[in-house]
Amino acid sequence: IMDYMEQYKQQISKKIKVSNIKCCVLPVNDQTVQTAAQIIKQGGLVSFPTETVYGLGANALNSNAVLKIFETKQRPLTDPLIVHVCNLEQAQELKLIDISENVLKLIEPLAEQFWPGPMTLVLKANLAVVPQTVTANTGYIGIRCPDSEIAQKLIKQSNCPIAAPSANLFSHVSPTLSIHVFNDLYDKEIVILDGPQCDFGIESSVIKVEEAEGIVNLTILRKGSLSQQQIQSFLDEKGIEVSLKALGKKAFSNEESNQQAPGLFLKHYSPNVDTYLLSCVEQVDGSLSTSKVDMDLKHVAIVDFGKYLDEFKEHCLSYQSLSEEKNLVEAMNKFYWTLRSAENIDHVQKIMIYDFERAEQDGGDIQMVQFLDTIFDKAFRSASGKHIVYDLSLIHISEPTRLLSISYAVFCLKKK
Repeated sequence: IMDYMEQYKQQISKKIKVSNIKCCVLPVNDQTVQTAAQIIKQGGLVSFPTETVYGLGANALNSNAVLKIFETKQRPLTDPLIVHVCNLEQAQELKLIDISENVLKLIEPLAEQFWPGPMTLVLKANLAVVPQTVTANTGYIGIRCPDSEIAQKLIKQSNCPIAAPSANLFSHVSPTLSIHVFNDLYDKEIVILDGPQCDFGIESSVIKVEEAEGIVNLTILRKGSLSQQQIQSFLDEKGIEVSLKALGKKAFSNEESNQQAPGLFLKHYSPNVDTYLLSCVEQVDGSLSTSKVDMDLKHVAIVDFGKYLDEFKEHCLSYQSLSEEKNLVEAMNKFYWTLRSAENIDHVQKIMIYDFERAEQDGGDIQMVQFLDTIFDKAFRSASGKHIVYDLSLIHISEPTRLLSISYAVFCLKKK
């Protein structure tokens, strides 16, 4: 283990003082997974890979262990945790959920189709078993069965459900590699399983299952690696008549209010440098009130999709395209990794992400278009809703306030 840690330290940032390192990084094998399971049983924290992102796990039934997750991540108690189980049967056997036969009849085929996989079901919690901190005092619990051999082994050998949000500091970019976890939580007393890069690279889709007067409805609270179209197609194919809707674009909540799903705050998945959405239009709405400010691109990192922002390539500090082929699955897989890479570039002061809301208007053959809303949601929150529109020699910026009003300013583009 000591040799492995010494090798691991070779890839860490020079900004990190070795003397401040408190975490332990382990290679993944049968022995280390068993060790990690023992740590979970004893009330400790373990970061482990899933098919979506790396999680920071604790025994979901141990309220003290759960509280450690919030403290380690600096996460507000208003943001609930997703509980990972081996299957739906385990959630029922442990009496984690308090649901009717109507709800059970709906979620059984969903679980059979999409589990293991990136689907989280938000169900009424059995508060006699589940700590309120897991539910953010809402009475609802998010349940997921991960499609990861490492995660499945860890759950089975821990012999308990594992509460696990993303293994990063709260509101920072989600981790898709163990080194991302290390860079955020190196000074915390946790164990990190050094597994592979996550397959999807975007969180699970969170679906609330709610019953009113005997009628069950589905609401997608958080867009993720499972698209609304995939879910609806399955329901139609099986002849399951149920309402499926999703929260609107740009919907967000205040950190002071208790949430039934994670990922709903305006600032989320955010780099450590100022970040904006960036789009190009032929003419900006003349009704906007504006003022002029200079902006210098030589300290800006551009994150493109396709080649829509190609004109900035020669003038900015850094340019990366999430997918030159305009494949949204590829773009999702690279999104968090690219943001973490961009924030660590020397001398970077701003990151500008292509505004995916304009993708269909900007033209071109977009592959896997059913995930357009998902990646827009992640980009929107990464930028905290701030938006820059390029119009000839001008750039306009808008920033939503807590009251959802819009304020505008104008930036002149200064090329390097």
